[in-house]
Amino acid sequence: MDTLIIQSYCMGRVMETSGDIALQFKDKGKNVGYFFIDVNDPFAPMPFGVWPFHAKKSRKVKPFKKILEDFNIHVIEDVEQKTTENEIFNLLERSNFKSLEEVEHFIYDSMPLGLGVLTELAGLSKDAYPDVVLYKDIIKKGLLASILAYESCLKVLRKYNPEEIIVYNGRFAIPQATRCAAKRCNIEVRSYEFFSNPTRFFLFEKTQFNIQSLIKMITGCWEAEGSDREAQAHHFFFRQRNNKEFNGYLLNQKNNDLPEKKKRTRVTFCSSSDDEFVYLYDSEIGHSSIFASQREAIQYLIEWVNKLEDVELVIRVHPFVSKKSLRDQLFWNNLSGKNTTLITSDSSVDTYALIESSDLILTFGSMTGIEATYLGRPSVSLCCSPYSGWGCVYEPKSLGELSSLLINIPKALPQERCLPFGYFLKCSGNYEHQYYSPNDGQFCGVKLSVEMQLIQIIKQSLLGRSVKELSATFRNKFA
Repeated sequence: MDTLIIQSYCMGRVMETSGDIALQFKDKGKNVGYFFIDVNDPFAPMPFGVWPFHAKKSRKVKPFKKILEDFNIHVIEDVEQKTTENEIFNLLERSNFKSLEEVEHFIYDSMPLGLGVLTELAGLSKDAYPDVVLYKDIIKKGLLASILAYESCLKVLRKYNPEEIIVYNGRFAIPQATRCAAKRCNIEVRSYEFFSNPTRFFLFEKTQFNIQSLIKMITGCWEAEGSDREAQAHHFFFRQRNNKEFNGYLLNQKNNDLPEKKKRTRVTFCSSSDDEFVYLYDSEIGHSSIFASQREAIQYLIEWVNKLEDVELVIRVHPFVSKKSLRDQLFWNNLSGKNTTLITSDSSVDTYALIESSDLILTFGSMTGIEATYLGRPSVSLCCSPYSGWGCVYEPKSLGELSSLLINIPKALPQERCLPFGYFLKCSGNYEHQYYSPNDGQFCGVKLSVEMQLIQIIKQSLLGRSVKELSATFRNKFA
């Protein structure tokens, strides 16, 4: 088998895209297999419904598999578990998790399955460092699902021995368990992901967390496309700054709203939504050779500027923190120190005007790192970021190198180095959907859903649309 696509999600267009990949690879003459991991993932529940009208995975998965089989895709059915669910549950019951570190370092068959669970939990709780005791039940359910998925994948991979597997995203619990199984079998892993264009998707040579794979894809995109690539790249950065519908983080910001400059030199740190990268398995993205975490980095900078007289540190807290847990908000929105100015997550301060008013920009994986260079400001990234390797930001590898950049502020790097990455994101993918239609949600001419057909008809009716509009109004009013 050349390629085995392993999937565990059936909501949104994730499943349809996996089928699209299978059929496009089949068209290229590849021997393609498909395996759906059917486990009770507590982080991917079905939509709420009342029996017998509740949503069911099988309503979507069964016809989806039938379509693939009609195209001669080898659909692999669920395999018998080597370890029973009860045995795994008893193992987890003996694990009395009391700290993040215990979950983070949870090992099964020498594989770190706890990382994917913490990634999911950070998203669910909106807390980069969630309270393990508070969420102990869902942690154990997540680990149970991950172990079952790992065992299933291991058996399938050993039986069919594909040259590569393809998973969605790769950072969530079940995909991370899948990646662990592939690593155990020395099988290459690729991932796919979406951006802003519903007609396209990214399919990476490895995963989006492998920087060399990412550089190769960006290079290929830049070199393969037409003569308007520079204009398209410039448009991406223009849209980031000026289009509030595209960049929702601008909604509460007022143009040119800025704090008064208090010192001769302004160094600005733009924080990132750190829960995306904290618990990644086998990833270069988000890793720092200087600091253990973004929080450690900001504490270092506060202490550094405290000793200076002619430098101010401005901390621009990521706007998304306003939607995070109270614990995350309390940490970020209460940072303080001598010569430190805090711009809270809900502030109306214009981030891009703040960048232009600064002498140096510091980031920890945030998009503002490359945007600062585009705007003509020297930019320093304190960790490996998606745009690393393009020479568009300074990337110190030690405290000594960082100190040198802070003391002797360098010149801004050339704007044109930002363009390949901007163009890459503007393209929104290196593949176009061929078998999935985003306009009507049909896959190979069939509308697939976890809901009963009667429920779908009601939702598409005037009554259903009215209820949806009322619900949206209610959410906006009380958000």
